[in-house]
Amino acid sequence: MQTRMVFAIKSILGFFMIIGIAIGLYGAWEIMETVNFVNVSPGRAEAKFVGYNREIIETRSASPSPTWPGRQDFHDSLSVMSYPQFES
Repeated sequence: MQTRMVFAIKSILGFFMIIGIAIGLYGAWEIMETVNFVNVSPGRAEAKFVGYNREIIETRSASPSPTWPGRQDFHDSLSVMSYPQFES
């Protein structure tokens, strides 16, 4: 009985290892295809990277209060977005 359990566990782990290897190989294939596409693409832009443009957005959201029925709790949040800037 114990040898069957050991065999079952080893089989399941072996199956997961084979699936992991397949996923890793697929990921490597996709990366190589992307690199090849970027290298042979004729429409590449040639510009100088000058930095990032930052945008800060403040928002306030309301949600029902868990402790006081009929009231709302307000939560302030701050989002920072960055966009690359290029000059030709």
